[in-house]
Amino acid sequence: MSITVRYHRSTAEDINDWLEGMAQGDPIRRAHAELYFLELAALLEQCGGPPPGAVREPGLSPPTYWWDYYPNLWIRFTIREGPKKWLGAFGERERKITVVRVRDCPPGLAR
Repeated sequence: MSITVRYHRSTAEDINDWLEGMAQGDPIRRAHAELYFLELAALLEQCGGPPPGAVREPGLSPPTYWWDYYPNLWIRFTIREGPKKWLGAFGERERKITVVRVRDCPPGLAR
């Protein structure tokens, strides 16, 4: 199975706000915080689906999850199964994981 992880463009402002909060004006701290998002993509790709502890939102299609990735950093993502790609006699599915929201806590949870 081929797995692709991407960030939806709507997350750019949320991610930037989180990075600025972590960096507190220090460019080195910001660069360090940016690594969390590279690692997040790698972890989701490695899991190939929802990681342990992710909570599925009922009634949504495609399947949508919230995950407490890092303290005060909740990630909302979707998982879509693509059509089979035929490679000779063997088919391979593509799974697309898209991060669609980044928040300090998911809706409904008191801080």
